[in-house]
Amino acid sequence: MAVNFANGGEQKYSSNIVNMSHFTDATRNISVSNNNGAIPIEFDFTKLAADTNIVLWGYTPVSIQNSYQTGVFCQINDVSNLSNYTRYYDAAHFISPHASAGSNGNYTSIHWSMCWNSGDTGINSAGSKRVRLGWETRDGSTNNSPTNRWNPDKQSARIRERTTQITVMEVYGNINKFT
Repeated sequence: MAVNFANGGEQKYSSNIVNMSHFTDATRNISVSNNNGAIPIEFDFTKLAADTNIVLWGYTPVSIQNSYQTGVFCQINDVSNLSNYTRYYDAAHFISPHASAGSNGNYTSIHWSMCWNSGDTGINSAGSKRVRLGWETRDGSTNNSPTNRWNPDKQSARIRERTTQITVMEVYGNINKFT
């Protein structure tokens, strides 16, 4: 997959896609309660090889601001041991919607994008893996959530229906062919 040509047009590195999974969330209007953390969306995929990396990207539509200072994260767990995971806060790009008290409030998205290395906890084996999308406040306060609703649907006749879309790609990492 890599297009990284070294001197003279030879491809110096290779990177092969092993497997791809796509997740579309069928759950609409997920009401998010105030808490110090929660995981409103999770799904499973199968990792075919232990020594592959995971590249994940996608988005979650959200509406109605609550507390824009919560730490939104994406983590991947080993399904057989849910305490065996790697969590990245920098995997999420979240711009809070403007404050609004109604169903016609402003909408925005959480954009997910990250690469987990084959040695990361929970990723370092083949088998069933679980992606968890959520948030956790850094100060432990319990009256926070990033927004009031994830995957808003039919909150207003003017808004098209939208839902979470995530793509997970399993890849072999860069291998230097000249060493």
